[in-house]
Amino acid sequence: MKILVTIAVHFLLVTGTTSKASIKKRSDDTNPLTAVVQQLSAEVAQLKASLSAHEARLVSLEHRVAFRAQFSAGTLIAPTSSAYKFDQVIFNDGKAYDPISGIFTAPYQGVYLFTFQIFTHAAERPLIDIKVNGNIVTRMSAATAQANPEKSAVTSVLVKLLQGDRVWVETAYNKDTTDIFGGPYEGKEINAQNTGEDKEE
Repeated sequence: MKILVTIAVHFLLVTGTTSKASIKKRSDDTNPLTAVVQQLSAEVAQLKASLSAHEARLVSLEHRVAFRAQFSAGTLIAPTSSAYKFDQVIFNDGKAYDPISGIFTAPYQGVYLFTFQIFTHAAERPLIDIKVNGNIVTRMSAATAQANPEKSAVTSVLVKLLQGDRVWVETAYNKDTTDIFGGPYEGKEINAQNTGEDKEE
């Protein structure tokens, strides 16, 4: 009987030692709570990135710039030394075009597209510029060899503007007193950047 008790006690001691060894924590085991925190952190980072993208899109929509204007009078004499004043505004998103002066002022740095169409009488041959801060960026001529009573010309130009740059249409050369009519004059931002920075001096 004493022998059996000794064997039983020995068995229990050996079994207990083995159980403790079997549940010993491995050095590469991950704490379940740590894994959950890591997963949630990754999801929060993704949500922040998505929110930033939506905010950028919203800013782009809020600061969209585009205008379309034309002459209110049927016919007028082209000014020789000042901007054409397209005083009848069809739309003016962003309020960057001033119909009183005929000048567009870039509210943000970016790339802009301007289009201008003019109609004249066949006997008249004006040259007309689109200017940025007084510098010519494109020139067009309404001259034609055809004896049509009326003729038209159209031009477009892509320009990269800084915030505060000014754009307008102006007569470059006018051999005759030119009656102009029609239009329109259009402009819109292609890739404007609202950086909050003023124009560089």
